[in-house]
Amino acid sequence: RVSASGGGILPCSGHGNCTVEGTCECEAGYHGSLCDRCKSNYHEYHLDGGTDNASVVCLPCATHNISAACS
Repeated sequence: RVSASGGGILPCSGHGNCTVEGTCECEAGYHGSLCDRCKSNYHEYHLDGGTDNASVVCLPCATHNISAACS
């Protein structure tokens, strides 16, 4: 668990759940104090050309045959 402070409109950047203690429990593939970064062996994939955290998903490196991008 990490601190969820600064989450703004989308606590945990839309990629985790805010606990009663005010920390983020990130979904699989995400990490960081606001669940705003991809874990190792995951890559960022931007939905519909968006640039905000809610439009970025972290996918396993083997997804979309891009494992080379995770080397």
